[in-house]
Amino acid sequence: AGFYEGDPFHASSFQHGELLNTLERLVKVSHRVSKLQDTRALYCKILVLKLHLYGVNAQREDIAKTLHVLGSVALHEGLSQHARLFHQRGFNMVRNYYGAAAKNREIA
Repeated sequence: AGFYEGDPFHASSFQHGELLNTLERLVKVSHRVSKLQDTRALYCKILVLKLHLYGVNAQREDIAKTLHVLGSVALHEGLSQHARLFHQRGFNMVRNYYGAAAKNREIA
């Protein structure tokens, strides 16, 4: 069973992550207005979904940018534990996609 089996977020359901990009913008606006913990957590989840979505079709730069934004937002919001967790997950995903030769400088 795939990560997105039967899930409306499956990559084949929409072009180039347009839905996730829209959700990301909405969450950013919501967070600026409300500053709620829920919006921060949802934003992090959306970024992680984007990593899954683009998978092997992602350009290295796209993954690096997503990881950078994810870590920056989490650290800025004082979510250092989340930043470390999601960064490690993202790094592991990139390493799986590009092989053990993937270096920190290529994704960070």
